[in-house]
Amino acid sequence: MKTYRFILSAGIAAILSVFVGCSDENSDEQAYSGNLIVYDYINSGGINKSIMPESPLANQIQGQQPETIRLTTVENNRLRIEHKNIQFNCAAKIEIEAFIENAMIRITEKDTDSSPTYLFCPYNLSYEISLPHDREYTLQINDKTPIRFTYNLGTDTTVIIKSK
Repeated sequence: MKTYRFILSAGIAAILSVFVGCSDENSDEQAYSGNLIVYDYINSGGINKSIMPESPLANQIQGQQPETIRLTTVENNRLRIEHKNIQFNCAAKIEIEAFIENAMIRITEKDTDSSPTYLFCPYNLSYEISLPHDREYTLQINDKTPIRFTYNLGTDTTVIIKSK
């Protein structure tokens, strides 16, 4: 009788473990994809250094103040992205869209103003996104080279973008 109870108990435990399932050690890094909400968007507006893109001064002005991307963790466990000295037309209306698929974050900073322009200005953009987990991510902004970084409470990384 005792053997029967033991076998019955072991069988019930085995069945329950199938229904409950074993926890995966990496379950906090499960696949995640979707649009990310952009918080606290700040746009400096065109900084007063307008240039014509075909001008020989274009590379000199851009060379004096390189395009940079700084990633920092701020309150509310958000990642702040500061994109400085990015070139847009001087009357740009810039919108930010962010999407994540697993560990790949894609951000589009685009000018939604369709009016023709011949002058370009550097802009400083700052915005925040919430990420689902502390882990290593890859960030791609527009068509720039992807940046690998580790997101946690101490994230503070600056990348200088080389002009093409």
